[in-house]
Amino acid sequence: SLNAARAKGRDAKRVSDLRTIQLALESYYNDNGFYPSTNIYSGATISPTYLATLPRDPKDNSTLYLYSAYNTSSNPTGTANCLGKATSYHLAAVMESTDGTNPTLKQDVDSSVADTWTVCTGTTATFDGNATSCSGVSAGASDNCYDQTN
Repeated sequence: SLNAARAKGRDAKRVSDLRTIQLALESYYNDNGFYPSTNIYSGATISPTYLATLPRDPKDNSTLYLYSAYNTSSNPTGTANCLGKATSYHLAAVMESTDGTNPTLKQDVDSSVADTWTVCTGTTATFDGNATSCSGVSAGASDNCYDQTN
């Protein structure tokens, strides 16, 4: 039961980390009028100006949280065309508990933003909030992907 408690603690940290990143992304948007169109872990997009350091998964302190930037489907895709046009994002963490044991997973977005938005290239590959470990673009057998959008 100690391991289960530790896993729940790490899952709570993941949710907290995503909320922290979301606040930094909203500050970035307020100053620039768009979200970063490239992966937030490469280059100085929101760190250190909006967030001292970007959090990483608490289990190994090296796994990056998933981030994809999107623009409306009427805007052209491609990194050059997305610059200054990323109007939405999808952010996610892989949880250790599945939706049957983790009530937090019943409160996330469970979304595939790519259904209504066009992904900007140069970001983390598009992913599905219903998919096992957030992997791929379709729902998996179990949901352990905590995802948020804007």
